[in-house]
Amino acid sequence: MTKRQWMMVAILVLSVGWIPLLFIPTGPKKDAKALVAEMPWPYNAGDPAKGRDAFQACIACHTTGERGQKTVGPSLYRLFERRAGSEAGFAYSRAMQQAGFPWSAPRLDAFLADPQAVVPGTTMTIPGVKDQKTRIDLIAFLKAATS
Repeated sequence: MTKRQWMMVAILVLSVGWIPLLFIPTGPKKDAKALVAEMPWPYNAGDPAKGRDAFQACIACHTTGERGQKTVGPSLYRLFERRAGSEAGFAYSRAMQQAGFPWSAPRLDAFLADPQAVVPGTTMTIPGVKDQKTRIDLIAFLKAATS
């Protein structure tokens, strides 16, 4: 935070109390390499830049940013470890709502390969990403872009 931002926080704290302290950033966001390195093998070998290219096929339906809009598909922000079908404000299929699992790299890999096999009845319309390396790169990109 800049000196001016700290001064604004101090003014708010003095005038309102401690509540604004809840909104002070806790530190810098991890870089893409560090986030990808935390994932298990083979996902930690993914290339987020190549995954970004693969994600171009997904942007018609999904966003990745913190304030990402829900469009045809839900926002993928904070995807990892979020329960399937739980993004507030999105109308999931009954199948996705009842899936009951948290998203992890292996689960996402299986889902991207064949959505209907992992969640029968899902309304996600892609036939699947058949190339394993493309899926690994896509998962690396999603980890970096949505964490």
